[in-house]
Order: sequence, then structure tokens, then C-alpha cells
Amino acid sequence: RAPRGAGPPAPHAEIEALTKAAGREEFVYTMLNSTISKDTTLTFDVVIVGSGCGGSVVAAQMAQAGKRVLVLDKGPYFKRRDMSSVEGEAFDKMYDRGGLITSEDTGISILSGSCFGGGSTINWACSLRTQDHVKKEWATEYGMPMFADGTFDAALDAVCSRLHVTIDGVVHNGSNSVLLKGCEKLGYEVDTAPQNLADVSWWQGGGFVSCGDRYGNKQTAT
Repeated sequence: RAPRGAGPPAPHAEIEALTKAAGREEFVYTMLNSTISKDTTLTFDVVIVGSGCGGSVVAAQMAQAGKRVLVLDKGPYFKRRDMSSVEGEAFDKMYDRGGLITSEDTGISILSGSCFGGGSTINWACSLRTQDHVKKEWATEYGMPMFADGTFDAALDAVCSRLHVTIDGVVHNGSNSVLLKGCEKLGYEVDTAPQNLADVSWWQGGGFVSCGDRYGNKQTAT
């Protein structure tokens, strides 16, 4: 018997029925460029380049402050029905340079989104906070005190709250359960990684969220 959540991507009709029953019907955006057919003049208070994890937060804050905001992104907008959950196709269409970017010394692969929602559209929903020693380095060595005085932590708290980042109720698959129990038995420090999911016990499509979440469970920038 195949483990829960294994197998090929489900048909769109099946997914739509599940998401509708769960109350997660899709909000469909209208892209501004699709409404413009001739030269025109647009006026905004703020223009933000990039709709990912950074740009979307700034856009939300500016909009809540009453500003008229324009968000620009080089990548396409994928509705749920546009996502195939096929890894090769997702890398080709949703990842920057097909997922082949590396650090300058080629020692680290860098997977970044090149679509509406940026990295939040193609990440694994694992939401790790910046470690204390990193914040200390940024504050002391690079002259950015906001990483040590609580300002940055307050910002993370706000984002995590809006995206429903939690470990409560997380359901592990078979391999992760074995890994967790093994670490505990060996006395290693181990914990559950927080997830930005509307329902952390929802397993359908969990193995495909790095190819876009067709189930609307992952709380992304979009």
C-alpha cells in the first residue's frame, strides 16, 4: 500500500472539490497589464519590485496605511489550474533560471521563485526564524541594530501570525516520523519545523507544494 500522500498529482476537478469543501476557494487576481491596451498614465504612491516574501509584506503594510500600491514582477501569474505539480515543468516555468542558480563559488544551490508570489509560491512551507547568532552578526558587524533590539523579532511575529505559522497539530509522514524518533532515541536536539499552512494536518498535495500549491493550504504571498 502506498503511503498517505504518495502517488501522482490529483486531477484538477478532484482538487477543486476538496478545496471547496474545506472552504479554500481561490481568490483570483486581475493583473493590471491585462487591462491596458494603449498608452496610459498611472499614478501610485508606492511602486514595489517583486511580489515575493519581501515585496508582498511591504505592499501589505503600505496598502494598510492607505497608500496606492503597484507591485511589479517579471514572472507570470499561475492560478491553481495552471499548476501541474510536475517537478520538471515547475522548475522550468516557476523557478528563476530553471532552479540552476548557485552561489558565486557554486557551493550552494539557490532555489528562488520567478513567478507571482516569488519564493512563497514554490517553497516547502517550512518557516524557520532567523537564528540568534545570525541576528547578532548582522547587528554588530554590519551596523543594523534592529536585528538585536527586538524590532526584527516583532516584524517576524507579525508575519508569522498573518501566515498562520505554527507547529501545533503538524502531522509527520512516515520518513519524518522515523527520523524524529531516531533523533530522540539518540539524544539529539530535534523539534518540529513550523509550517505556514491553513491546516497543518491536511496532507493532500503536501508532497507537491514546491511546485505550487493547488490545494490553497499553503499561506503564500498571494
